[in-house]
Amino acid sequence: MKNIWRSHNEKELAAPRSGQMNMGTLSVSERIEEVSPRTKARMAGGFFLATILTGVFTRQFISHLVVSGDAAATAADILSHESVFRLGFAVDLVELACQITMTALIYDLLKPVSRSGSLLAAIFGLVSSDARSRF
Repeated sequence: MKNIWRSHNEKELAAPRSGQMNMGTLSVSERIEEVSPRTKARMAGGFFLATILTGVFTRQFISHLVVSGDAAATAADILSHESVFRLGFAVDLVELACQITMTALIYDLLKPVSRSGSLLAAIFGLVSSDARSRF
């Protein structure tokens, strides 16, 4: 029996036919593909902002521990402020994860425009995140 009290905005979900899937049977990657480009762009912007903020935080706190040209003084500063150094390292890992996620989202956004161009941009983004993490 159909519900006659259903509002005009509600739609009745049809039972899936053989070979079809409904939202309950979709995998996570299929659900991500269903996200609108606007939402993906906002997520990429959020990860970009997180990358900037975590980068500034890391550079502010870790740069005070490094003494240019004096490895012994740098080691002494790190040992005396070990918790700050560990926090900075952890935040640096979060920054790296945000940058990789942002690169993947931007690749996915630009793929319909130019697959080769977006792949090249993604490669440069991943190489730069790896190179930045080494220095």
